[in-house]
Amino acid sequence: MPAALVLLLTSCHSGPPRAPSIGVAYVGPAALNLRSDIPLDSKGVATVKHGDRLEILQRRRKFLRVRSPSGAEGWTDERLLLAAADMAALKELSAKAAGMPSQGAATTYGDLRVHTTPSTQAPSFLVIKNGEKFDVLSHMVVPRVDVPRTALIPPTPKKVKEPPKKKEPKGKYPLPPMPKPPPLPADWLDLSKSDLSKEEPEPEPEPGPKAIPSDNWSLVRTAGGQSGWALTRRLSMAIPDEVAQYAEGHRIVSYFAVGSVQDGDQKKSTWLWTTIGGSGQPYDFDSFRVFVWSLRTKQPTSSTTCKATSRWYSNRWNSAAARARHRRLESIPVFRCASRSAAGKGIARSSQCWGTRCGLQVMQRARPARR
Repeated sequence: MPAALVLLLTSCHSGPPRAPSIGVAYVGPAALNLRSDIPLDSKGVATVKHGDRLEILQRRRKFLRVRSPSGAEGWTDERLLLAAADMAALKELSAKAAGMPSQGAATTYGDLRVHTTPSTQAPSFLVIKNGEKFDVLSHMVVPRVDVPRTALIPPTPKKVKEPPKKKEPKGKYPLPPMPKPPPLPADWLDLSKSDLSKEEPEPEPEPGPKAIPSDNWSLVRTAGGQSGWALTRRLSMAIPDEVAQYAEGHRIVSYFAVGSVQDGDQKKSTWLWTTIGGSGQPYDFDSFRVFVWSLRTKQPTSSTTCKATSRWYSNRWNSAAARARHRRLESIPVFRCASRSAAGKGIARSSQCWGTRCGLQVMQRARPARR
């Protein structure tokens, strides 16, 4: 009986031994195909999903041979994998984004790739399809440079080399002393003079460093709760076209419905939006406008417009009751915009909208919002 048991165990482990793991990585894209060899046209052996844990077995240049949770082994590009620290940072970002207020819904006119970090080199773990709506949470301007990545394989510790021993000079007799330097010539002052007219012209100053191009990125959140970074130029804010037509070539950064007007059997919203005139600016918007529905012209009209040369983003919309000067206005929503005046002072504007009117209630000094 024991001999039969030993024979059975030997037959179960008759396959080749498994390669040892030299590191751990996680899948970055939504789906990743593992190939039997390095060439892209090699046969696929398995498909893994975003977040799956992979064991790294071998490395060749920028390609890694990995083992999937099911035991399949194949090759992939190391740029498509995430380190444990990157995966933890992505989970932290999703948890933080879950509690952030939306700056307005947006849509895309083509497949939109969502990245783990605001960089085109970062893995894309989600693709938003054409026409899908999602929430925009914040914006960021990032220089278009190579971003260092966390090493997937721990570096091999280098051996400390002992300093070489100094060799003592061979010989029985010491070296002779250095001779004295020769004296200066008698006319050394005349020799030092030069004709400035014959001197070469001074070289032109070298041009300064070239400006590094940058990209605008938006932190987005899908209906399923997934959050990541997408290029701002690839998305479009989903404000109604009857209001969006007044953007005048500026990009709409955020928008909010701050009230409504009853026009017969239809209910028309009062819209607040913020816009920016160019990309790569150090602030998030440079103007905001309020559009109310006109009962006379049957179209939205601009009720409040405020423009400036420099602003920081601190646009807050409160739908609950707010303090006001009169009790009859306590149930009317209030929106607050923090901005910087032309003199560089922070100003907080609190406004209220009721019916077809929108007016400034409070203006006070404010501090810049932390970004």
